Amino acid sequence: MSEISDKILNLIEEKNISYGELSKISGIPKSALQRYATGKTNKISAQRLKIIAESLGTTVQYLINEESPNKISSSLSSERKNAMFYDRIRYQRESQGMTQQELADKVGYTSRSTINKIEKGERNITGDKIQAIAQALGVKPSYLMDGDTYDNTIDIFSINGINPIPKTYKRPRLGTIACIEPILAEENIEAYDDIPDSIKCDFTLICKGDSMINARINDGDIVYIKQQSQVDNGEIAAVLIDNEATLKRVYIYEDKVVLQPENTKYPPFVFTKEDMNNIRILGKAVGFTSLLN
Repeated sequence: MSEISDKILNLIEEKNISYGELSKISGIPKSALQRYATGKTNKISAQRLKIIAESLGTTVQYLINEESPNKISSSLSSERKNAMFYDRIRYQRESQGMTQQELADKVGYTSRSTINKIEKGERNITGDKIQAIAQALGVKPSYLMDGDTYDNTIDIFSINGINPIPKTYKRPRLGTIACIEPILAEENIEAYDDIPDSIKCDFTLICKGDSMINARINDGDIVYIKQQSQVDNGEIAAVLIDNEATLKRVYIYEDKVVLQPENTKYPPFVFTKEDMNNIRILGKAVGFTSLLN
């Protein structure tokens, strides 16, 4: 038996009302009410759910486990005040730039035509689908059903996988670097980036090109660098070559320095003998931020 069925049955018993009496009040057949209350069917249309709630002196949001039975939902004060729940679905979907097919995919329908029929009021919708659609649209079911605007948005940070934006601090972003200057000299700084508190770095670089894509570092990513002159073999580092900083995996041997890209279409850079002295490690890469285009 579902929670909705449990609550319908409890309210019937608390009010000491028979199925026949409830049928007369609601206009819903007695046999259907019995199936709903005993959990023999979980498919209660949104329209019937609302009628049952009103007939039992409660609200839809209570039946779908959102509030106490005595709370009266507030009315919608906007221009959509008298809209039915399917109008609110369309309004919320369109305001978020979501297509009917995208909403269908989120709630488990195979075709956009199902959403189209719901929005036109041509298809009944069960309580579990109301909850699924509300979650997909980022609102509470009570908003879709009754236009309840009080705290109708979902706390998105209660959803697994969604975290609040972290606190940040600023660090300089380096561009072209002059060998005769300290790397953090004002002449080398082209901007400042916000760094999450959990990552400790001294400066940032913008990745240019696709040489590090196998390390998930793409063109335009902001890479966080902790300033240090040495790194362990295989670590990704910012390396200064001819006044230009580059990101590569670093391998240092007695007779050579190898800077290895993370893309098989590029060969490694190998420096030997006197050329080894031209390599300057600026620091270790400790994180990065990818920006959506």
